[in-house]
Amino acid sequence: YRHRDAQGNWRDAGRVLSGKGLARFPRVAVRGDDVWVVWEEDTVHIPHRPVINLRHSTDGGATWQSTQTLRSLEGRAEHPDIAITAAGKPFVVWQEIQSAQPFDVMALEVGTDTQPRNLSRAGKTVDAGTADDTRSPLYPASVLPSVAVAADGRIAVTWQDNRTDKDPLWTGAATYGDGTDPDDWQIQVAVRNPAGTWAAPVEIGTNDRADFHPDVAFGSGGELVVAWDSKEMRSSGRNLSVRAAVSNDGGATFAAPTVLGADAVTMSQRARLGVDSNGSV
Repeated sequence: YRHRDAQGNWRDAGRVLSGKGLARFPRVAVRGDDVWVVWEEDTVHIPHRPVINLRHSTDGGATWQSTQTLRSLEGRAEHPDIAITAAGKPFVVWQEIQSAQPFDVMALEVGTDTQPRNLSRAGKTVDAGTADDTRSPLYPASVLPSVAVAADGRIAVTWQDNRTDKDPLWTGAATYGDGTDPDDWQIQVAVRNPAGTWAAPVEIGTNDRADFHPDVAFGSGGELVVAWDSKEMRSSGRNLSVRAAVSNDGGATFAAPTVLGADAVTMSQRARLGVDSNGSV
């Protein structure tokens, strides 16, 4: 962790926040002098068992409290993201997988929740398949979550999800041949209202495109913006384009996507959203 002040000066040479494991994918959230950093860390290596770790500083990063492990399981917890709630608590999301389970998106309000909430499992069809057909299992994946918090207390989480694909994860079947490549990934968005109630996830995208790597942000006017990269359902010869959609009803519905970055000879992908000083996304 390194901190730069408003005059552009770096405070020090940096501080190591992680342990001795393989630490990856850090995310940082700041409110005043409070700083939280979340990351995944794998101390086992073989088999891989990454956990979700969190550290907190109350003085802008000069000193740090002990590492808090938010999730450790007989599986993998990966790719965290973090935002600070209106009440000043860190809200952390990640993807995880266990034996005989699909990848799911989990959410935890630190200091409030005793257990993480599974945001993506409802509505999934999971099938272990048959022993004589290695392409028969169905484990729809929900991965790469991103989280944002509004000033009024709403929380939005978005991720990419392939549950609408005929055979998730490119499996194919003897009756119709190879599976889709890429999968029919779509963007899902779940919103929690200020009272703490989650609405059912809303899907953005169409079945003729694969949509990946979403990010999410609230504007000061209450609008909810999601951006992602999108590709025609062909394995090669088609470039990714960046798209965005806006909801003005709290995430219940979204306007038709707008293409932000598309070029016949250029890949546009992995957009990140921020909020300007006037509150615009």
